Amino acid sequence: MQIEKNHALGQSPVTTFLITCGAIGPLLFILVFLIEGATRPGYSAWRNYVSSLSLSDQGWMQIANFLVCGCSRSASRLGSGRSSGRVGAPSGDHSCSVSSD
Repeated sequence: MQIEKNHALGQSPVTTFLITCGAIGPLLFILVFLIEGATRPGYSAWRNYVSSLSLSDQGWMQIANFLVCGCSRSASRLGSGRSSGRVGAPSGDHSCSVSSD
């Protein structure tokens, strides 16, 4: 039923998936760093930055968490561009331009 609604709006399932990544990615990021911080000895969310979780032997988990969150946000921007008809173009006011002058 949701797929039919998206087709009625002119969105493909790929576009819907890309936009959904933008909603799920940050929530997953928060969940992972809260669980990892709770299980890490000596880590306190009140005293330490989240990025300090990437400095120990288990740091690969937080590095992967950063990468997955970044990729999900990039996918969301691509999906937003696809839904607005500007495929591949960044959406919002965060775009930059390069002039040949």
